Amino acid sequence: GLGDVYKRQAEKSISAVEEKLRQEFDGFEVRRAYTSRMVIAALKKRGEQIDTVEEALEKLADQGYTHVYIQPTHIINGFEYNKITAAAEKYKDKFTVLETSTPLLDSDEDIGKVCDLFENELGSENAVAVMGHGTEHSANAIYTRFAEKCKEKGYKNIFAATVEGTLTLGDIIPQIKAAGFKKVIITPFLLVAGDHANNDIAGADEDSWKTMFEAADFTVDCQIAGLGEIADIQALYIAHTQAAIDALNA
Repeated sequence: GLGDVYKRQAEKSISAVEEKLRQEFDGFEVRRAYTSRMVIAALKKRGEQIDTVEEALEKLADQGYTHVYIQPTHIINGFEYNKITAAAEKYKDKFTVLETSTPLLDSDEDIGKVCDLFENELGSENAVAVMGHGTEHSANAIYTRFAEKCKEKGYKNIFAATVEGTLTLGDIIPQIKAAGFKKVIITPFLLVAGDHANNDIAGADEDSWKTMFEAADFTVDCQIAGLGEIADIQALYIAHTQAAIDALNA
């Protein structure tokens, strides 16, 4: 079920980011909290208790911590990220310092680095279709900006679309066709490549990306790994945490 798949993939991706944070910020306690109540509920069924952001902050305050830095592992500044800033706002009086850092794609420079990463990891000879989760939040525009930034950098083979946002696979298939590619590599723009990635990308259903690309006469290769497993992505999160710490010590 969701809990099992999520647990396995989360261990690979989220734990990898956490481990890197522990290494880089020696002497800091690193704790995990989730914003998704659905995931928390699924894990609870398996006997695993994960705190919400509020619960985690409550515990830290009770245990006497004074300086807390929250590093979201979200990709964009959307609804789930807003939940973190709202929780932090509620608890700011309980700490000397309570600072929320930024998600993965915070600046145009961040977007450029991630464009480089997809190009370096997956090469330039085939089309690369990057699948974002997508959102109704205005932050969905970041996926469009990512696609534009790839073009600006001369990466003509990278295309991005979302499952739940306004930029859909139907929008990019004609662009990939027009660019003359025959083979497409599909990869997730997700920290954790769980159920969502596997079903939406490589599932047997007629609306999976693999099925839709094959129906449009492409040869398809699915490369499913969560971004959290990639060292360059971990490094971006580390840089964001460092920036939040530095901003207060400036």
